[in-house]
Amino acid sequence: MPLSIQPILRGIVYAIITALILSGVIGILTNLTGMPESDMINTGIFVASVFFGSLTAARLAGTKGLYYGISVAVGVILLIRLISSIMLPEPFSWLGIAEKTLYALVAGALGGVVGVTLK
Repeated sequence: MPLSIQPILRGIVYAIITALILSGVIGILTNLTGMPESDMINTGIFVASVFFGSLTAARLAGTKGLYYGISVAVGVILLIRLISSIMLPEPFSWLGIAEKTLYALVAGALGGVVGVTLK
């Protein structure tokens, strides 16, 4: 049976909303407390948002959590790559993209598996 597109799209939307909320919170904290920005925090926000979006998609689907989680991760990666290619004119790093993709796939797979077990 093929995957349903509705849980995947909803998972992508939840991942983007989660990333925006966490980015806003971290932005406020760095501004008010003098906490330095770091790539580790940005990666943590990215991984947490993909995990949450994948968890949501898998819970909605109720089955095939690994597939739904990885689908959400791929969707988020493609969406971010599209937006960044439009907004940022500078060339991108293939190594950076590979690293983010690996993080997203692992977080998506884990989120999907956890989402199905929570159903």
